[in-house]
Amino acid sequence: MSSLEKLASRYDEADLKILLINVGEDNDKVAAFMSGRGYTNTTLLDVDSEAAKAYRAIGIPIAYLVDKHGIVTDRLIGYVDWNSTKIRSLLDGLIGDQ
Repeated sequence: MSSLEKLASRYDEADLKILLINVGEDNDKVAAFMSGRGYTNTTLLDVDSEAAKAYRAIGIPIAYLVDKHGIVTDRLIGYVDWNSTKIRSLLDGLIGDQ
C-alpha cells in the first residue's frame, strides 16, 4: 500500500480527496504502472502537459493541497512522507478550517 493510500484510509472521503495526475504518458502505460504496483488512487492524465504548465509544476513529484474553495494552500515538491506527523498536522489544520 502506498503512503497516499495509507493516508486516505485515515480520513473520511468527504474530508480528503486524493487525485494523482500523470504528466505526458498515455492511459495504457499509466494503467499498467498503477496496477503493477497495486495502486488504487484515482489517476488523471495530463497527456499534453497543459495542467502541469498551468500550475507551474517544475518538478515531479509535486503535490498541491487545495481547500474546499479551490484555493491552493500549499505546494510540496519532491518526496513527501504522507503519514508523517508534520503532514498529518498540516492536513488536519486544512480540513479543520473548512
